[in-house]
Amino acid sequence: QSALFNIAKPIWGSLLIVVSAGMLYYTKLGVGYTCAISYIPCFIGGIIMVATPWSNKIALVVGTQISTFKPSYLLGLSWAGPTTTGYTKKMIVMSSCIVSAAVSNMIAPEFWAEKYKPYYILPWACMTASWFISPIMCLIIRFYLNNENKKRALLLAEKASSDSEIDGLDDGGEILQLDDRDLDLTDKQNLRFVYPL
Repeated sequence: QSALFNIAKPIWGSLLIVVSAGMLYYTKLGVGYTCAISYIPCFIGGIIMVATPWSNKIALVVGTQISTFKPSYLLGLSWAGPTTTGYTKKMIVMSSCIVSAAVSNMIAPEFWAEKYKPYYILPWACMTASWFISPIMCLIIRFYLNNENKKRALLLAEKASSDSEIDGLDDGGEILQLDDRDLDLTDKQNLRFVYPL
């Protein structure tokens, strides 16, 4: 029986990935909103696991199945890369994402202690709370990045009317024009960089 349940998880996960990809491709929601929406099945599953009595085994199985896979981690990781520029900063941001995920995966099993059997209310409550907080964080990040894009557009418009300098490097024989990518500017330093939403 448990083997049959394990077949359902990848099917459900594949469906969620296809739906998320469709939302990204066919709508203008962007990664921020799509990532926040992708937490909804997990949160519903968590509520089912916390609120359902132990006697209702079918509801508990459904709650477990719909909450254990989410494309939000993939979406968040794929969002972190394009919203960061500068080799060093990008490397640190991406490494931090991977290391924090690895550390949380090492710590998380400790919550599933014998004393919480059979209901495991504390771990399920912690996960449900994180599935509530995480989409809010996605929306806050998207709001912040959208505001940054608007500020940059205004600053660039002002700079274009007053600044005519071109960055260059004199190597002795000729002057090489420099692009922002050559300077390895971070997303904060490069005002021409537009954050993907």
